[in-house]
Amino acid sequence: MEFFGDALKRAKIAKNATLREMSEATGKSIGYLSDVLQKRKGPPDSETVAQLERCLDIKDKSLLHIALKERDGKPSNLARRVKSRPLLREALLRMEDMSDEDLEKVVEDLPGNYLLFKKTESRGRVDGA
Repeated sequence: MEFFGDALKRAKIAKNATLREMSEATGKSIGYLSDVLQKRKGPPDSETVAQLERCLDIKDKSLLHIALKERDGKPSNLARRVKSRPLLREALLRMEDMSDEDLEKVVEDLPGNYLLFKKTESRGRVDGA
């Protein structure tokens, strides 16, 4: 698999662009862009990739395709957390077939104040916050 950082580095060299120019084009820090080039950070969001492509005169969206492919190949942060915690994985598997009403009761009983969904009082349904 081709990594975004490697493709970005090749494009930067081919255009003879500086990190400062790339930073000005994207609004991202030089340090962040350096981390992406060195693969210490993954691909940036799609808008930033589009800005980099404009800065580096890339017309075929090749950086965007590489970024999307790399992101698809990596498990999300949530997936990594679930995988690393067997008890959390077991809890999620047990709750998989629960009704929304039962899940809502479970979530209400959990510690913390993470409001991802709110109940719409007038309709009694759950909507994204």
